[in-house]
Amino acid sequence: MQETLGLSSITIASDTYTSVLPDLARQSAEDAAAVILNARTQPE
Repeated sequence: MQETLGLSSITIASDTYTSVLPDLARQSAEDAAAVILNARTQPE
């Protein structure tokens, strides 16, 4: 992956992508919660 993205070291690649994972996980959880809550408020 490092070569594909043109990054100079695996450390840079690792630091870059692990720093965004917590935000991505939080956003995914919020999106899933919104889907569930919207499904519960929809009449059947």
